[in-house]
Amino acid sequence: MPRLLPFQIMVAVLVLVFVGALVGSNRGLILSDRPMIAHIAEIKPPRDFDLSEVLDDYGVHLVDPPGNVERYMLGRRTGDALAKDPGKTSAPAAGRSIKEMVFLCMPFGWFADLGDVIYVRNDVETVYGQLNARGLDAVTRANGGDVFQRGFFPFWAHSWGWLWVAGLALTIWLWLRAQAKRREEEGLI
Repeated sequence: MPRLLPFQIMVAVLVLVFVGALVGSNRGLILSDRPMIAHIAEIKPPRDFDLSEVLDDYGVHLVDPPGNVERYMLGRRTGDALAKDPGKTSAPAAGRSIKEMVFLCMPFGWFADLGDVIYVRNDVETVYGQLNARGLDAVTRANGGDVFQRGFFPFWAHSWGWLWVAGLALTIWLWLRAQAKRREEEGLI
């Protein structure tokens, strides 16, 4: 039985990660992509014009989907989120508009959607938009440089599902190795 211990540990870890992703995530089970904003850097809003007002008037309003617990176990729909109090709006920040590729509630990659954007968030939605030349110039002056070049894109947050796949491959290899040892001990090989 000790030869199966590494295999059993890996199975437990894979199940825990999957259940954690299922319960703690708002990603879908089926293969899909979903729009989102990857945070790049905090910014100081320019004094020339109100970014929040510009974003609210002309930005894309991306409603945050309910988590899987809310969606599957409590039966809430995305539209139900609009009925609740949005809470306090965050300060404007620089981000990158992407589409995240999702399967089994885990992210497996991303691709660019609108590119560099300025966004604000509240408890219900993310509002984002690209800046025109005048707006980008005002943000650059207020922050002392290009805000989109400051931060680091958090690629690991959008591709960690591959670690689960690697763990699955390791688990299969551990199973095959344990079975080969068992056959060798029993004289079947």
